[in-house]
Amino acid sequence: MKNVITAVILTLSFSAGATTCDTIAKSVVNQVISVAGDSVSTVAQKEGYDDLIREHTKICENGVRMRKENASYYDASRLIRGASSISAKGGVDKNRFVANAISSMSFSMGYTYGE
Repeated sequence: MKNVITAVILTLSFSAGATTCDTIAKSVVNQVISVAGDSVSTVAQKEGYDDLIREHTKICENGVRMRKENASYYDASRLIRGASSISAKGGVDKNRFVANAISSMSFSMGYTYGE
């Protein structure tokens, strides 16, 4: 249920128009941190947070690029499904499951709302 609510909040917050991928990445990562009940307080956690923002900005930019190349929503969704199934071949644990979910969110928000 938390994931559904998070997806709705993210969708509504970006529905007004184009949004930068940096803003999208921060929103996605912050939502996951909030839902998980984690915090970013140590130097190592802040460095990890910054790395996550950079990576999810790139993932979002890939979504934007795909949209600008006139790929359909169907094509974008197939890409997300394919990426998730490939990474699941080695087995799925909680961390991999969450990583796939937030990567899919960053990509799809970039495709739909990114600039």
